[in-house]
Amino acid sequence: MDLPEKYELQFERVLKEIEEAKEMKYVTTIERRATEKGIEKGSVQTAAEALLEALTLRFRSVPQELLVALQQISDLTRLKELHRQAIIAQSLEEFEHFVDTSG
Repeated sequence: MDLPEKYELQFERVLKEIEEAKEMKYVTTIERRATEKGIEKGSVQTAAEALLEALTLRFRSVPQELLVALQQISDLTRLKELHRQAIIAQSLEEFEHFVDTSG
């Protein structure tokens, strides 16, 4: 919707005053979505790193095939579930069985 020029100018002036008063920047939907995707991607990466660290600390050696399979997972909830399982599994075989049966 286009405003008449005098209202458009008034709107822009008031909007600028509000932004300056609150020291806030207008964030477009695209910017917000990009930020959310970046945060989600970072969270997934952090969870994957924590999972791999837990496996390495618990079992010293992690088979390459398992590493490759785990690196393909991009679901944050799934990675957190696997991290918990990596901590409580009695053996690497038990963990691998959990990966195979719940994935």
